[in-house]
Amino acid sequence: MGAHDLQEFIDKFCPNACVNVNIGDPAWRRKVVGSQFEPIYLVIDADSCLHRLYGGSYTDWVCGGQWNQMYHFVKCFCMAAERANIEMTIYFNGALEKQRIQEWTKKQNTLKENIRKIINHTYKRGTPPPKVWFTPPASVGHCIRTAFIACGVQVCQSFKDHHREIIAYCRGNAFHGILAQSGDFVAFDPPMYFSSHLLKLSRHSYCITTVQYQLSALSKHLSLSPGLFPLLLTLLGNHILLPDEVAPFLMGLVNPPTHEKLETTINKLVLPEVSKIVPAVADY
Repeated sequence: MGAHDLQEFIDKFCPNACVNVNIGDPAWRRKVVGSQFEPIYLVIDADSCLHRLYGGSYTDWVCGGQWNQMYHFVKCFCMAAERANIEMTIYFNGALEKQRIQEWTKKQNTLKENIRKIINHTYKRGTPPPKVWFTPPASVGHCIRTAFIACGVQVCQSFKDHHREIIAYCRGNAFHGILAQSGDFVAFDPPMYFSSHLLKLSRHSYCITTVQYQLSALSKHLSLSPGLFPLLLTLLGNHILLPDEVAPFLMGLVNPPTHEKLETTINKLVLPEVSKIVPAVADY
């Protein structure tokens, strides 16, 4: 609920706001001297794309993880960024964020369920697990951090509020945009917002491609001023205004039920689809 719902809505139900881009394309920037173009400065939320920075879902990762392949991918990624004159800062989440403990618990339960499926699949069939169940090894974050440092890339770590510190770093250092995957960043109105889940590296042409989220298109799609995005996210629910607290409000907007039906549905937390909830809150 909340930021997750808004991000899902953009990805699935607002195609005009999702534009495929080559981050290294010269069309992005102005010429400085001769054929030289100004660099692009990006902040990358590492925790949102560990599976991409790891190099993808290798089928034999269950046997120990392909650390050499991971380092090779990171090195190629850094070389591609250098060729395209992209300056990166990789931001890792080091904040405890007690207020988000419920979100963390939910993610851990999802990971445990995936691991249970993987173990059952491997035991019964003796074949590698499907890619959809891919779970990065527990220490992959530390290894990716070490790999980027070895490649000479700036690495930072948050201490209190991960998302707020990323956007503060982006603005404070006049960066061009962030590469992440959370609806929270919509409320902060970043200069440019790129998808970390759809980050791809072409190993032949050394092109870094992803999807850029056009927040102006989202604003037009919802008929909502960008200045009201923080309020939209608040009413969708977050780590402060919990799902249990906003569920009656959201369900009442989409389909006002009887009192008895409302109480039963809230207890089960069966909310309408994201495609209905987000526009309804925007209209409200």
